[in-house]
Amino acid sequence: MADCIFDEQGFWVPCDEIVKFLKPLVVLLRVADGDKPAMGYIYEGMDRAKEAIRFVYGGDESKYGPFWEIIDRRWHHQLHRPIYVAAYYLNPAFRFIPSFKADVEVLNGLYAIMEKMGLAGTSQINLFREL
Repeated sequence: MADCIFDEQGFWVPCDEIVKFLKPLVVLLRVADGDKPAMGYIYEGMDRAKEAIRFVYGGDESKYGPFWEIIDRRWHHQLHRPIYVAAYYLNPAFRFIPSFKADVEVLNGLYAIMEKMGLAGTSQINLFREL
């Protein structure tokens, strides 16, 4: 066991890689489990975590791709709901920065929440004007 632990390349380098890979996900979990409301931060947080993982692997998709697949599978089956997208869209922390992205997915999520609230037609148009 001691030989294994003292073998820097065989033990500590992979451990360092694991820590670098997991850090963005742990940060996101801490946000979700924190004392302040996190709904408006989950959607953007997931994108940031995935980008941080891509950076850890130097953009080499063959290395980060399998991890992204696991993350995406969990994300799409459990957390990818319109409410998170709408919360992201309405969160001033993101809404008013230049890198804010209101792509088709974000707008569809916002529309879905408006429909659940009973807003349609003119009400949706008026709400978008105010936003």
